Amino acid sequence: MLVAILADQEVNVVGIASDQRVDAVRAAGAIHVINRTADNVCEAVRAHTDGRGVAAVFDPIGASTYEISLQLLAPRGCLINYGELSGPVPAISLHQLFPGSVFVTKYNGMHWVAGLHEFAGLISDALTLAAKRPAVICDIAGRFPLNRVIDAYRALESDHHGKVLVLPNL
Repeated sequence: MLVAILADQEVNVVGIASDQRVDAVRAAGAIHVINRTADNVCEAVRAHTDGRGVAAVFDPIGASTYEISLQLLAPRGCLINYGELSGPVPAISLHQLFPGSVFVTKYNGMHWVAGLHEFAGLISDALTLAAKRPAVICDIAGRFPLNRVIDAYRALESDHHGKVLVLPNL
């Protein structure tokens, strides 16, 4: 969804994905897509940006990608961490940010929504974008009733590709 939102705003997105997700990122609107399992991410980003780096990195992974994410930034670029799939980012050394005068921030989406009244508009915008760019809808790896939530977690842990849904009325 993030790739589609940025592409819809005419941002030149360099997407990073692994193997089977590469085509989905391209279809969502990325101008360039780097396969992180086959390519050297830093070299590929530098090649696509004429050696400069990117203005922003949106990182949902955390610990295992933090160092590389910093290396991808252009001078005065910003690393936005919004997830910890591999654990929390390490303690930040200001000396590490100095050479490129880069910024690091931790995004918490709940502080950008003032209340329940805003969700209808956000959902409407997301559905409009999904209709415009169907690639933002990813595969569904499984649907589970609430009384099988343990099975849903097992599906998540087994590295299924796609969303795992827990539906209370299934």
